[in-house]
Amino acid sequence: MGTSLLQTRPAGASLGSWSGSIGSLIRKLIAGQIRLTRRFDELLPSQHLIDGNADFIDDVVPQYTLAGAVVYDVGGGKNPLIDAQRKAQLGLKIIGRKEEGAAG
Repeated sequence: MGTSLLQTRPAGASLGSWSGSIGSLIRKLIAGQIRLTRRFDELLPSQHLIDGNADFIDDVVPQYTLAGAVVYDVGGGKNPLIDAQRKAQLGLKIIGRKEEGAAG
Protein backbone atom coordinates (compact mmCIF):
# COMPACT_ATOMS: atom_id res chain seq x y z
CA MET A 1 0.00 0.00 0.00
CA GLY A 2 1.17 3.51 -0.74
CA THR A 3 1.15 6.66 1.33
CA SER A 4 -2.17 7.42 2.96
CA LEU A 5 -3.99 10.56 1.88
CA LEU A 6 -5.11 11.09 5.47
CA GLN A 7 -2.25 12.29 7.63
CA THR A 8 -2.47 13.24 11.28
CA ARG A 9 0.12 15.97 10.76
CA PRO A 10 1.95 17.40 7.76
CA ALA A 11 4.80 15.23 6.45
CA GLY A 12 8.11 16.21 7.99
CA ALA A 13 6.53 18.22 10.82
CA SER A 14 7.80 17.39 14.27
CA LEU A 15 5.31 16.69 17.03
CA GLY A 16 6.63 19.74 18.91
CA SER A 17 5.68 22.21 16.20
CA TRP A 18 2.33 20.47 15.70
CA SER A 19 1.48 20.65 19.43
CA GLY A 20 2.33 24.38 19.46
CA SER A 21 -0.34 25.07 16.88
CA ILE A 22 -2.85 23.06 18.92
CA GLY A 23 -2.02 25.15 21.99
CA SER A 24 -2.53 28.30 19.94
CA LEU A 25 -5.88 27.00 18.70
CA ILE A 26 -7.01 26.20 22.25
CA ARG A 27 -6.01 29.68 23.46
CA LYS A 28 -8.00 31.24 20.59
CA LEU A 29 -11.04 29.08 21.38
CA ILE A 30 -10.94 30.07 25.06
CA ALA A 31 -10.52 33.76 24.19
CA GLY A 32 -13.51 33.48 21.85
CA GLN A 33 -15.61 31.89 24.60
CA ILE A 34 -14.67 34.69 27.00
CA ARG A 35 -15.71 37.34 24.46
CA LEU A 36 -18.95 35.50 23.75
CA THR A 37 -19.91 35.18 27.44
CA ARG A 38 -19.11 38.85 28.10
CA ARG A 39 -21.37 39.87 25.23
CA PHE A 40 -24.10 37.60 26.55
CA ASP A 41 -23.69 39.16 30.02
CA GLU A 42 -24.37 42.60 28.51
CA LEU A 43 -27.87 41.37 27.57
CA LEU A 44 -28.77 40.42 31.16
CA PRO A 45 -30.12 42.75 33.84
CA SER A 46 -27.54 43.54 36.54
CA GLN A 47 -29.34 41.51 39.24
CA HIS A 48 -28.58 38.36 37.20
CA LEU A 49 -24.84 39.03 36.96
CA ILE A 50 -23.31 37.11 39.84
CA ASP A 51 -19.61 36.39 40.40
CA GLY A 52 -19.85 32.66 41.09
CA ASN A 53 -16.60 32.48 43.06
CA ALA A 54 -17.47 35.42 45.33
CA ASP A 55 -21.01 34.08 45.82
CA PHE A 56 -19.64 30.68 46.82
CA ILE A 57 -17.19 32.19 49.33
CA ASP A 58 -19.56 34.81 50.78
CA ASP A 59 -22.89 32.96 50.77
CA VAL A 60 -22.63 29.20 50.21
CA VAL A 61 -19.68 28.35 52.48
CA PRO A 62 -20.98 30.27 55.54
CA GLN A 63 -24.46 28.79 55.08
CA TYR A 64 -23.19 25.20 55.14
CA THR A 65 -20.32 25.52 57.62
CA LEU A 66 -21.65 24.13 60.88
CA ALA A 67 -20.09 24.62 64.32
CA GLY A 68 -17.69 21.82 65.23
CA ALA A 69 -17.51 20.50 61.66
CA VAL A 70 -14.50 18.91 60.03
CA VAL A 71 -13.60 20.74 56.81
CA TYR A 72 -11.35 19.32 54.12
CA ASP A 73 -9.72 22.26 52.32
CA VAL A 74 -8.16 20.66 49.24
CA GLY A 75 -5.61 22.91 47.56
CA GLY A 76 -6.23 25.89 49.86
CA GLY A 77 -2.53 26.35 50.57
CA LYS A 78 -1.64 29.98 51.25
CA ASN A 79 -5.26 31.04 50.62
CA PRO A 80 -7.46 28.82 52.78
CA LEU A 81 -11.19 29.11 52.22
CA ILE A 82 -11.94 29.55 55.94
CA ASP A 83 -9.80 32.03 57.86
CA ALA A 84 -8.38 31.49 61.36
CA GLN A 85 -10.94 33.79 63.01
CA ARG A 86 -13.95 31.89 61.58
CA LYS A 87 -12.24 28.57 62.37
CA ALA A 88 -11.88 29.56 66.04
CA GLN A 89 -15.34 31.13 66.20
CA LEU A 90 -17.05 27.92 65.00
CA GLY A 91 -14.61 25.44 66.54
CA LEU A 92 -13.81 23.91 63.16
CA LYS A 93 -11.20 21.29 62.43
CA ILE A 94 -9.56 22.12 59.10
CA ILE A 95 -7.73 19.35 57.28
CA GLY A 96 -5.58 20.68 54.45
CA ARG A 97 -4.55 18.59 51.48
CA LYS A 98 -2.07 19.67 48.84
CA GLU A 99 -3.12 18.83 45.29
CA GLU A 100 -0.97 16.44 43.29
CA GLY A 101 1.64 18.34 41.29
CA ALA A 102 0.99 21.64 43.11
CA ALA A 103 4.02 23.83 43.67
CA GLY A 104 5.23 24.50 47.19
